[in-house]
Amino acid sequence: MSDLCVVQTPFVSKNSLFSHGTGVLNTYLNEQNISFRLINLNIFFKKSIYGPGYNLEKVFSKENCLSYLTDKNIFLEQFLSKIVEKNGLNGYSTYFFSVSSSYNLLTVYCLAKYLKEKNKDITIVLGGPYLSKKGNENHFKALELPYIDFIFNGDIEGVDLPKDLSSDNLKEVEGFCYSYEDEIIIKNRVEVSIEEESVPTYPKYFVDEARKSSLKNDFIPIYRLSKDCPNNCVFCNFELGCSYKSLEKVYEDIKFLKEEYSTDKIYFADANLMSNPDYLFELSQKLGELNIYWGGMTGFIDVDENYVSTLKQNGCKFLATGLESGSTKILRDMRKPVKKETMSDFISKLTENGIKSYNHLIAGFPTEDYTSLNETKKFLRDNFKHIFDISINIFSLFKDTEVYRNPEKFGIVIEEENVEKSKEAILKSANVSIPYRLKGKTVKETNIIKKKMYNSLFYRFKPIAMINKSNSFNLKESFEYFLKKPRLRFKNELTELYY
Repeated sequence: MSDLCVVQTPFVSKNSLFSHGTGVLNTYLNEQNISFRLINLNIFFKKSIYGPGYNLEKVFSKENCLSYLTDKNIFLEQFLSKIVEKNGLNGYSTYFFSVSSSYNLLTVYCLAKYLKEKNKDITIVLGGPYLSKKGNENHFKALELPYIDFIFNGDIEGVDLPKDLSSDNLKEVEGFCYSYEDEIIIKNRVEVSIEEESVPTYPKYFVDEARKSSLKNDFIPIYRLSKDCPNNCVFCNFELGCSYKSLEKVYEDIKFLKEEYSTDKIYFADANLMSNPDYLFELSQKLGELNIYWGGMTGFIDVDENYVSTLKQNGCKFLATGLESGSTKILRDMRKPVKKETMSDFISKLTENGIKSYNHLIAGFPTEDYTSLNETKKFLRDNFKHIFDISINIFSLFKDTEVYRNPEKFGIVIEEENVEKSKEAILKSANVSIPYRLKGKTVKETNIIKKKMYNSLFYRFKPIAMINKSNSFNLKESFEYFLKKPRLRFKNELTELYY
């Protein structure tokens, strides 16, 4: 058995079974000739979601995790035992946890504590895109926890790992941050240019499980073209700027993925595919040569009919947009560089050319009131025939954003949480959302207002989207899939965008 276990941690999203970063890490470790086993906990967790099992969001609720991490929680400990046993997580000397989202960080802490209590001599390393974001210094407080040994800062492809992954050896490697005599040693961030990034690869069982969990036995690799984002939205803490891979590299990488995994679909995990419209236009023609179907996130731009039809002819199946709001005032407050007219025109052109439009909305932005909310409702009513689906999220305040830096400008007061000493390192390292209140309101009242705004959008428009989506599928075919794959009680949201 290998001494190294790499763990793909579970997502909240139903969209995929694996992350782009896990695929890159898999390629890198193989190129380094390091023996390891890659375990995908997301597969195990999704089986529980889609089939008989637990409500995992309740199992790993903040309350359950904190009670386990600071004292005991017998129920959660038993569930952790089941996860470790069923996934073969025992018996390794070093564990790399790839963390791609804030939502699973407490789950990772619980697993790390459980494994460490069973064998205090193991080494626990956390890394991944979420922990590697610039400006997230609070995450390093996790090194105060007795069950976290290292946090890797940056792109692990930029270092040479020793064959012996002992704690003493890892302390000598760039990027590996650790705690020593009550002091946190933070190493300089390791960065690899986007052009040098490895093509993501996946072990056979990842691919097989992904096919089982899809409607038509698809495997959809996740690939990224760029780093960072050129927009400067006030609620986002993405690095400003954008660097792209060369078209030649992208062509060769996707050609490899197509042949290696016998797939004709790719998902692009970029912040904004159209930050460089000319690049995407040229890329689409290369994807057309490969007969690849594709989609991803984009902003709104003013494009002509020929541009959109060319994307469609070259395999574009869907584009997910950061719509956020249908109010001119809120878009301006968010520093979204787009007019409502451009959004309407863009969405209609997508639909008229056979490209699905999937739109993300934010409910409860600090400057939003019911007048601006009604503008968003009107925008949705006027454009809903062109919208395939919507995703609505309640506004959360993140550190290192414009709203956080200038709270008075947005009419909010940031509240410092009173945290027990025993929970301080856990919460400060894991909690991305910063508590705040609207001026003249309490935090609780603010949260109630945001929830009401969310509900007024969700219950008015999400059911219509679900009905419209259902009408676009062959009911007989869907029923046959259900009989063959009963755990797909709800369609795989990523897969369905390609049909």
